[in-house]
Amino acid sequence: MSDIAKLRAADSQPVLDCLEKIDTASRHLAALVDDVLDMSKIENDKLQLTPQIVSLHSIIFSTLDILQSLAEKKGVLLQRKVNVADCSVYADSRRLQQIMVNLGANAVKFTAKDKKVVLKCDMLGQDDESMLVRFVLEDEGIGIKESNRQCIFEAFNQGGRSTDAFYGGTGLGLAISQKLAHMMGSEIKLVSTFGVGSRFWFDLRLAKASFLQQTFVTDEIDLHGYRLLVVEDNEINMEIVCELLRNVGAEFATASDGEEAVELFGEAEPFTYDAVLMDIRMPRMNGYQAAAAIRALPRPDAISVVIIAMTADVLENDVEQSLEQGMDAHIAKPFDTRQFLFLLRGLLQNKENMICK
Repeated sequence: MSDIAKLRAADSQPVLDCLEKIDTASRHLAALVDDVLDMSKIENDKLQLTPQIVSLHSIIFSTLDILQSLAEKKGVLLQRKVNVADCSVYADSRRLQQIMVNLGANAVKFTAKDKKVVLKCDMLGQDDESMLVRFVLEDEGIGIKESNRQCIFEAFNQGGRSTDAFYGGTGLGLAISQKLAHMMGSEIKLVSTFGVGSRFWFDLRLAKASFLQQTFVTDEIDLHGYRLLVVEDNEINMEIVCELLRNVGAEFATASDGEEAVELFGEAEPFTYDAVLMDIRMPRMNGYQAAAAIRALPRPDAISVVIIAMTADVLENDVEQSLEQGMDAHIAKPFDTRQFLFLLRGLLQNKENMICK
């Protein structure tokens, strides 16, 4: 395509057509590489889930946004039937969305123009600690022959050579999705009528964040009298950290990015803040830059204030970088609440001892 574009450089429309095909091919290649890497990680037990507290509706509706664009391009009707209330749950949102997008993208791919695909979410049951949610993708597509229903979850298999040739794809999406579902304690199931359509679903038990937050309270940790600056651009993460601090009696102020954090710290009276809880990946100014900027302020508490990095970056060099940029400690998200509070209290008390000396 790039060679053809060069030959037709004087004519803009053929060049644009070539660029569009190059773009489509490159996105297909990128998706293939991602799938192959995921399969490699899974087969070598290197892929791990990273659950955190997230909004259930945010996962569902962001999935719908992705599928809507795919459906519009093909002229497929995408419907949603969400019968679960929004709440905060403990889940690996990226991998859960990956399963739903894989199932949904397949449904769209194998469904003809003006036919229908439906994403459903139903509450099957709940208690104080968790909820059981069923995620369903239904389509009016080509269906799957009974002889092919078991093998479609195998890697590089799409249920027959004719399907591979006509619809394309790598045959890895369902295999990866099934393995991810197993890692989450679930299993993807299906019913299908050849020539009529298919229905894929999986049931997932999700811990409620409200129950997890109840376990945050501990009589052994009391941070009354301490004031902290919480720097976090994710609203749900901010809510969780603030609830933690509120439950142990700490006072706090909040900032949504590093630049705002530096401004708040610099405008406050010296020794207003005992500690800064610093996210790393933020707009305008990231956590590393903000920590370095606070340390560089010409005021007596700039060096002594406790700064803790709170981040999903958990590799050894990430920890080293946090310490090099002036952090006192590095804690990985999603963090163990009890461990986090003990670490925070220990650092605060150690700071007091140093000042007293």
